[in-house]
Amino acid sequence: MDKDKKFSNLFITSMVMAAIITYITIILGKNAKEIYLWGIIISLVLVMLGLVARSKAIFYKKLKQVRENYGVENKRERKFEDIKLLFDVLKYKNPQEIYVDDQTYLDLNMNQVFEKVDRTLSSPGEQYLYHILRNPILKEEKLINRNKTISFFQKNKETREKIQVSLLKLGRQRNNTVTSFLWNEILYKTSMKPLLYLLTLLAYGSLVSIAFIGISKAFYFLFIMFLANGFINVKIKKQVGAEIEAMGYLGKIITLAEVMGRVEDEEIKEYTLKLKEKAKGCKVIMKKATSIGIGRIEGADVIFEYFNMFFLKEARGFYRIIDEVKAHIGEIREIYLILGEIDALISVASYRDGLLEYTEPKLTKGLKEIKGENIKHPLIEAAVGNSLTIEKGVIITGSNMSGKSTFLRAVGLNAIFAQTIFTCLATSYEGGYFNIVSSMTVSDNITGGKSYYLSEAEAIFRIINVCNEEVTNLCLIDEIFRGTNPIERVNASAEILAYLSIHNSLVAVATHDLEITKMVGDLYECYYFTESVGEHGLEFDYKIRKGVSSTRNAIKVLEFMGYPEEIIHRTNERIIKSKI
Repeated sequence: MDKDKKFSNLFITSMVMAAIITYITIILGKNAKEIYLWGIIISLVLVMLGLVARSKAIFYKKLKQVRENYGVENKRERKFEDIKLLFDVLKYKNPQEIYVDDQTYLDLNMNQVFEKVDRTLSSPGEQYLYHILRNPILKEEKLINRNKTISFFQKNKETREKIQVSLLKLGRQRNNTVTSFLWNEILYKTSMKPLLYLLTLLAYGSLVSIAFIGISKAFYFLFIMFLANGFINVKIKKQVGAEIEAMGYLGKIITLAEVMGRVEDEEIKEYTLKLKEKAKGCKVIMKKATSIGIGRIEGADVIFEYFNMFFLKEARGFYRIIDEVKAHIGEIREIYLILGEIDALISVASYRDGLLEYTEPKLTKGLKEIKGENIKHPLIEAAVGNSLTIEKGVIITGSNMSGKSTFLRAVGLNAIFAQTIFTCLATSYEGGYFNIVSSMTVSDNITGGKSYYLSEAEAIFRIINVCNEEVTNLCLIDEIFRGTNPIERVNASAEILAYLSIHNSLVAVATHDLEITKMVGDLYECYYFTESVGEHGLEFDYKIRKGVSSTRNAIKVLEFMGYPEEIIHRTNERIIKSKI
């Protein structure tokens, strides 16, 4: 039997025995001798034993959950509008940092990638992991230290699990309100406090009046107070309801910081010492916040709400500590970020341990190349690995579905992984520090009045504008200018690719326009993907090869699909005439 079930059974047994002994001792104490009432002491001991057993049962239940989910993908639903809130408030705070912009994030399907990596257990954790994946690091020391922490959590199961159980107790907010509360300006005034305390005293007075004037007469007083306090409660909830919910979660965060501050391990003392120090300054908030939305009994929410409405419990709690929160907002923010980082790095450890193969990258400052062996895409099960050294720009040709776009994304995602979670899906990965930017999934904007070509032009112009001499850009472009005529597309594409190659950019571009490969000269190397048309249709091996695609399978595919013979014949004649 599992430990959680054993302690659950012990809890139930203790409580039942305590109830039986209490009942028997009361009966015997009344009808026999009062000495039997000492049996209540035994009952109290049993109750205490039961509560300890219940605490142990909860711990082992959570520990079991942590162990079962470690190294396993978490396929829960995610609210990305909440998850990205922390990134939105932190981005561009430091001008020396770079970020994966929205277009590149969309191009690389990074919501789905995030879901693969995310095994976090708390709101701060999932938000910080999102921030990590959109914030490639340019400093070697910071990356090395992050990798040490990830590796520590991989190797030290006991410490990791202890922290994970605590994070599981913190959990996630149903609607994330705490981030906005912490990073927006707090403007609430505490002038409501005297009125709230007066109304609370009157509420208690209405109850006490029953003893003096009887229930029938006190009823009117109770009814008036219920209506008045209910009205005030509703009004306050409209103004600061989300903030009240956030305040309750803050109490749990500070409590967790204090607990984790007691973890003694040399490898993570940089985190634990900070948590201990910051939590110490926020103890007042921790104690007072326990009255706000914490400790409700499951299934008794309606009763709690009426109780809260009559005595204005949450509203008083909110206004009682709002000044303390304002005074310690810096410490609370730091606690939130530290807890989020710890949860996020444990998530990366779990992701690594769930992979069949990964490598820690070798990054060199100033190196303008990528050398990858057996590079794979993180979203593809049983992905085909490809090896490639990109010392200068590369042009990749081949037909649709042959693997061009997937390979570009694999290169981009591994470059991001290298500079964020220090984990690459490859046998080996060497490269420099890049600003990764792409143009791959451009579409028409009908409501905005933009054509496909204009959207493409804006996306490419965005890439040109981020070129600088400080950080090399890794530019990923799929089918440049497909939205315009062939003559202008080919010539403009060649000039843009030449411009990027001499402006501190490492470019990988996929195209169907074979003419471009001849126009860019020695600035780019050429690679291609190919396919064959067999008995069952198109067959791909998804392996990249040096050179330019020479396959002409488009007409064969039409023939395989059963297009009329007349169309096939005339098309082949046109192709022959065009070559003469």
